[in-house]
Amino acid sequence: MTRFYRVAAKNVWIAWIVCAALVLYFGASFGQALERALWPVVARFDVLSIKRDGDSILVAGTLIKERQCDIIALHAQDENDSRLRVDFLDRPANADLHQRPVGPSSWGPWRVHPGAARYVTFYSEHRCHPAWTMTTPLAAFQVKPRYE
Repeated sequence: MTRFYRVAAKNVWIAWIVCAALVLYFGASFGQALERALWPVVARFDVLSIKRDGDSILVAGTLIKERQCDIIALHAQDENDSRLRVDFLDRPANADLHQRPVGPSSWGPWRVHPGAARYVTFYSEHRCHPAWTMTTPLAAFQVKPRYE
């Protein structure tokens, strides 16, 4: 093999490595957004009941799950992206989140402790494959002040 072919072969390998690195970088960057838009885990999440209960609120509703993925976390945040405490009253205390079957189901009641928050947003985090986890905003609603 002449020197020209050895240098050309080396450059081809470098080009393949650079291309693979770019595909992995952009795939991870845009893959989550594309997957969330085209193949959501939860297609619908409706809050049907919001009741004030002292300093907390009780919420309940329905959802439609489209894909079989493992739930990792479910949390609530206020308008400043601060996490809020949520007590899941539809399962025993300290129990893991239960996997819901694909299709429609009901959820709640959940007790949310909003503090001074005016808006609450629920988020879920699922693992559908080893590449990344998928965080989905589920629903947002306004919290009425306690004395209004």
